[in-house]
Amino acid sequence: MKKILLLSTLLLAIFSANAQMEYKRFSLDLNGGLPFFYGDINTKIGGFNVSGRLNYNLTRSFSIGAEYSYGDVSGFNDDAEEFAFRNKYMKAMIGAHFYFFNPFHFHELCSWFQPYAGFNMGMVKSDIESSSSIYGINEEHFNDWVYGSQWTLGVKFKVSKFMDINALYSIVNMKSDKFDNHVPQYFVNNYNDVLTTAELGITLHLGGKGKEPIIWSTPPCCYEGPTDELDSLEAKINELAEAMEEMQEEVDSVQETNDALNNRVDALENKLLSIEECCSNAAKAAEAINSGNFTNNNGNNTDPNYNGGGPDGYLYEADLEGPIEADYYIISGSYAIPTNATNRVKVLAELGYEAIIMKEPSLGLNRVVVDYTDDYNEAILKVAKYRFDLDPKAWIVKKRKK
Repeated sequence: MKKILLLSTLLLAIFSANAQMEYKRFSLDLNGGLPFFYGDINTKIGGFNVSGRLNYNLTRSFSIGAEYSYGDVSGFNDDAEEFAFRNKYMKAMIGAHFYFFNPFHFHELCSWFQPYAGFNMGMVKSDIESSSSIYGINEEHFNDWVYGSQWTLGVKFKVSKFMDINALYSIVNMKSDKFDNHVPQYFVNNYNDVLTTAELGITLHLGGKGKEPIIWSTPPCCYEGPTDELDSLEAKINELAEAMEEMQEEVDSVQETNDALNNRVDALENKLLSIEECCSNAAKAAEAINSGNFTNNNGNNTDPNYNGGGPDGYLYEADLEGPIEADYYIISGSYAIPTNATNRVKVLAELGYEAIIMKEPSLGLNRVVVDYTDDYNEAILKVAKYRFDLDPKAWIVKKRKK
């Protein structure tokens, strides 16, 4: 008995510690009614049964609990023996209840009406007084508890947040044939005794001030409202959501197009600036050549063959020997040591330019030619381009006239 009470107390403490306080989860059942006995005594005479049960609702549909009952039941036989008994019994049980309507969503009913079923197990103790026309009065006080299993069917009606009306019927099957302390004369009933009770009472919901008891909490299926209007409103919301998604896709598409156009405009502006700068450099180069201020690769006018510009305004004329013949050469370097010229050609090759080496025997120099042409105007544009893209000190060598 002590083990059962200790176990039930421990379970309630554990679930109490984990309780979610958005609902009332604890409840106390207080019931009273009539017991009926089925055993060796055929005729039943009513007595009384009172019970108390502490419940903890794990969910809207399932609860665990511990209960204690006390009752007085009696009966007699009117056969030849004329046997009668009276038993003042006690029951201590732990078990669970299951509420049917909540999991099956019976709409409006589950907010005020709850049928339930339960199973409990525990111990039953008897205190018997019996009498017989043959053996006289006999009293037996059993100190031992016997195992019993209890099945319960009941129904609850909501009165308020704090109280329900409770009606139930229980059947207790005991692992004993001594509940009535009677052994028939002609045979022995080896079947276990059965005690049933029909009770009526109240359920008090505890804790959670102002909160709804969890078994009466209204699920989404039980919401009372204009269903048709809600469905129509939901459909409109869905339509608006789809329309917003389409509009967002269009906005994203326009934004992507706008970004692409902006990138293209930026690229064209950069290209225009490059063309303008190139043309400006070309104009400056032409002006420098025509004015005699064109410099060599060392940045001054100290070339030994400087001729003052000549009749066409060119800074420098020379005879170059090498693999190409042209009237104008674009020079990107001049070296007395051939390996230096070769290294310059390799550097230009890495930059994407196909440079060649032309020798000027009169000075013993190796001219690195990055481009060449036979047209004067084209030479002016080319040197301006190479000054802008490659080497700000690039210059022109004109083939010496013979």
